[in-house]
Amino acid sequence: MARPTFDHTLTGRLSWSPINGPQDRLSISIHQVIQQDENTITATLQNTFTHSISDAISSRLELDGSYEPVVGDPDLDLTLKGYLDVVLAESWQAFLAGSYLAGTKSGGGFYHSLLFELSVATTF
Repeated sequence: MARPTFDHTLTGRLSWSPINGPQDRLSISIHQVIQQDENTITATLQNTFTHSISDAISSRLELDGSYEPVVGDPDLDLTLKGYLDVVLAESWQAFLAGSYLAGTKSGGGFYHSLLFELSVATTF
């Protein structure tokens, strides 16, 4: 007789949003799946920090991470992204973003990468 599958998730969220000033959102989750003789657990973290420097300039910092204990080598993924949004004129905006990804994969070892992006947009 097959054993039933269980799927559980526990999530906690914290938000800080004053009327003026920086804002922060944090989310932490633990997900567990039990089926047959296998038990899988994954933990994730997400944090977003935003701040308006002036009426024309705003910034955002995002951190995402996940961890899964695997026999041998655990899987760990981290992503850090920074954004700077600038209003150049009434219909022109510029966006600058930088991303750094790092982690480990079971059987694959350590990895990392860096990415920069620049965008200019117009509204008409």
